[in-house]
Amino acid sequence: ARREGVRLARIEQMGLVDDLPPDEGLQRLISEIADACGVPIAVISLILSDKQWFKAHVGLGGPLAEARGSPRELSFCQHAIEGSEPLVVPDARTHPVFADNPLVTSGAIGGYIGAPITTPDGTVIGTLCLIDKSPLELGGDVVDALAKLARRVAGELELRARKPPSVGGERQRSARAEIEVGRQDDALQLP
Repeated sequence: ARREGVRLARIEQMGLVDDLPPDEGLQRLISEIADACGVPIAVISLILSDKQWFKAHVGLGGPLAEARGSPRELSFCQHAIEGSEPLVVPDARTHPVFADNPLVTSGAIGGYIGAPITTPDGTVIGTLCLIDKSPLELGGDVVDALAKLARRVAGELELRARKPPSVGGERQRSARAEIEVGRQDDALQLP
């Protein structure tokens, strides 16, 4: 309970949950990740007390995209944040924990890989996840790369949390410029 309180307080302190459209830089990043991994859906998900909230996503449609999330009890990501390693569910339809999940029985999720997004202070705030409506068959090298990319996402979220709000989109332009510099140093490299 204490760890959960610290985790939720950290998300609040970072100010990452808002009513704004998904961040353009994060949208580009997860599009690149989805393309590189050959999956239709990629999500940066923050796990709140009652739901998972999508900071950025590609490939989602319908109610999940409209709500930018789902109830926490349906979330695979709530399980992924409990550890320090990626949660890999190659075939959710046969998995003992997830087979009866409405997101699985409705056909929205067939396979899932979620890597924890951990802030520099060690707080797991959410996940970077890959989803397919079919079972996922990705090698260990992709899982390792996803864990590294989750660390990159954590850094980019920290960058956004440190930027003071400003008028006229200056905050977004400045953050984008810093992300682009970071990309040159940490180019997207997947096997």
